[in-house]
Amino acid sequence: MFRPTLSAHGAKILLAGLAGLMTGGSLPAQPAAQLQLAYLVNFHNGSLAPSVDRHNFGAMAKGHSEIANSNPAWTEQGGALQMAITQPEGASVPASAGVWTTPVNFGQGSKFLLEATFVRPDGPHKADDLWAVALSVRTGGAQDLPTLTRAAATLQVRADKARLNAPGVTPPLNMANLDSATYNRIFRGNGPTQFTLTFMVDRTTGNATASLKVGDVVVSKQSGLTVFKATSGDPITTVGAAIVLSRGAGERASVRIREFRILTPKSSS
Repeated sequence: MFRPTLSAHGAKILLAGLAGLMTGGSLPAQPAAQLQLAYLVNFHNGSLAPSVDRHNFGAMAKGHSEIANSNPAWTEQGGALQMAITQPEGASVPASAGVWTTPVNFGQGSKFLLEATFVRPDGPHKADDLWAVALSVRTGGAQDLPTLTRAAATLQVRADKARLNAPGVTPPLNMANLDSATYNRIFRGNGPTQFTLTFMVDRTTGNATASLKVGDVVVSKQSGLTVFKATSGDPITTVGAAIVLSRGAGERASVRIREFRILTPKSSS
C-alpha cells in the first residue's frame, strides 16, 4: 500500500531546524516522523488536480483580488504554472493572483505545514516597488479579497533586495535581506535557481514558522500568529500560493509555481 510521507524539502527543513542549522530562529518541536504528505499538486500541463489528496480537498482553484484592470493570468510555462498580476494606476490595496485549496478547515488546535516550490519571479525593481511571492493561509474562498484575514510566508521583493517575510505574525520577523549571491541565483535570467517557501502553522501553540530555501541556503524564523491563535481566531478555510503586487502602479509581476504540498500530522490510528 502506498503511504505518503514527508516531502523531501519538508524533511530537510524540519530536520535542519531540529539540528540548529537554520539562521534567524528554529522550527517548533515537530519531529518529521509526525507529519505526512496529505496533498500534492505538481501543475503538469497546467493541471490543478492533486496527485495526492488524503483529506479529499479536491482540485485547487484559481483566484484573484478582484481589482478592476489587474489582468490576472494563469498559463502553463515549462512544466509549471505561471501566475501574473498588474497593479492598476490608483489602486490602494495589493493586487494578487493565486491558486487555492478550498474549502479546508484548520481551526483552533490544528497544525499543518504548507510547502511550495517556485521559479522565475519577475516584477518591478524601482526604489518604491514592493511585491511578493506568497504561501498563504486565510479566511474566505477562492477569490483573494484584500479584506480577508490572512497569514503567510513570503519572498518579499523591495527594489533590488529580497528577504523572507511573514505578514500575519507578531512580532514581525524583521529578517535581513538575502545576500547578493543568493538573490542573483533566484533572479538571474539564464538558469535561475528554484526556491521553496514553507509555512508551519501550529494552532496548538499559536505559533508559525516561515522558511525559505534557495539551493543550500535556508533561512527560517518562528513567531506568534496574530489572529489564528490556539484558543481564538476563525478557522483557516483556504490555503495556497499567490503573486502579490503591493506597490508598483501600472507594473506587472509574475512567478511560476512547480509544486504545492500540505503536510498534516499522522493519524493516531
